Amino acid sequence: MKGAIKMKFILTIIFIIFILCNILSAQEYRWIKLPVPDDTLFGTRSFVNIECADSLNCVAFIETGRNKDFQLMRTTDGGRTWKIILEQFDLPGDHRGLAKIDYPSTDLLIASFYDTYLFRSTNKGESWDTLYFKEIGIITATYMYDNKMGLGVGVDDSIKRSKRLYHRTSDGGLSWKLMKEPPDSIVLAYINDIQFVEPNLLVGVNPYYGSFKTIWIEGDWDSYSIDTAYLSVDYHPRDVYFLNKKLGWVCGGRKINDLDYSHLILKTEDGGKKWITKRDTFVNTNTLKDIEFINETFGITCGGEDVFVTTDGGENWTDMNIQTTVLYEHFHKLRIISETCAYVISFDGIYKYTNEVMSVEDEMPKSFSISPNPAGEYIEIAFNSPRLKPWVAGVDAIKIFNLLGECVLSVAQTFPSVDSGQ
Repeated sequence: MKGAIKMKFILTIIFIIFILCNILSAQEYRWIKLPVPDDTLFGTRSFVNIECADSLNCVAFIETGRNKDFQLMRTTDGGRTWKIILEQFDLPGDHRGLAKIDYPSTDLLIASFYDTYLFRSTNKGESWDTLYFKEIGIITATYMYDNKMGLGVGVDDSIKRSKRLYHRTSDGGLSWKLMKEPPDSIVLAYINDIQFVEPNLLVGVNPYYGSFKTIWIEGDWDSYSIDTAYLSVDYHPRDVYFLNKKLGWVCGGRKINDLDYSHLILKTEDGGKKWITKRDTFVNTNTLKDIEFINETFGITCGGEDVFVTTDGGENWTDMNIQTTVLYEHFHKLRIISETCAYVISFDGIYKYTNEVMSVEDEMPKSFSISPNPAGEYIEIAFNSPRLKPWVAGVDAIKIFNLLGECVLSVAQTFPSVDSGQ
């Protein structure tokens, strides 16, 4: 009798430990690779960018197979499932390729091309309107401040795209008006990753001339002017992010020699007049490519194999040590939704920072069962599957672990003539 009571006590303790371990595991934030299906025709693809309207709704820009082939894939459940919403077969005639996507909200999605048209959707890409702008040339990128106001960066095709033209929209991209250009507009051809700070203020960087640029929208969005701050001839800024018109950061690299760059992060608290170096560390040959902040303290930057986080406004940076699924990842784009949700993209896939358990329920058999439950000395794992097929696609063995995380049994899925195994 005492032995039975003791056994019940031990089982109760084990059960409590099991529940606590599951609770702690559910609260642990980590990077996980999202299950983006590969539906390419030629078996190769490269992830270019990701834009998110919120934590659940994101669109990924993927180059596939041959030159100019692409896919736009959308998720509405935080990356659990994905759907193709646009690809090269949907474009009119001989297209020149997709240039950029803009997803300011779930009510507006714009795809820009190296051609005289834009694709615009108001229902998350379920359907698209094709907008032609032959009279104003090519708009290769849009930067929307909200669902109405935005800036379009185009090229003058008559002079072989050497000159950038800026357009403005006030109706969500349905129409565009050419803005009056400043005298030094030819330099605008090299502004990277323009970001709206306020309705009349944008910022960007020029990686070729090591400079930071402030774009001021003037009047009723009829013209603009540009202020340039040269950082250093050895600096190669790749991205800029401002929380307001005073506080901002630049990431990139400082040239060490012809092959190597240090990771470079600069910070300004006066709108770009003075920049303070917050990180200048040699890690590998890659520069930092993207940087974002969600508030004055929390930010993330990425580049090459590295993703770093700061919780003190950029004073200190910690490697987030993403466990990758390939030998070498090249992280180059990120989107922060909150301090507990972020996306980072590599050429090989998309990773999400979350404490969610990304369910594989859709891939698990519906008739999967374990008996008896609670388990006795022996258990039976049963599944009514088609014969000669593994119980779970992509899994080559069933493994059982104890509470210490030790594998105590591993059984290969080699039951071609039966529907259950012990």
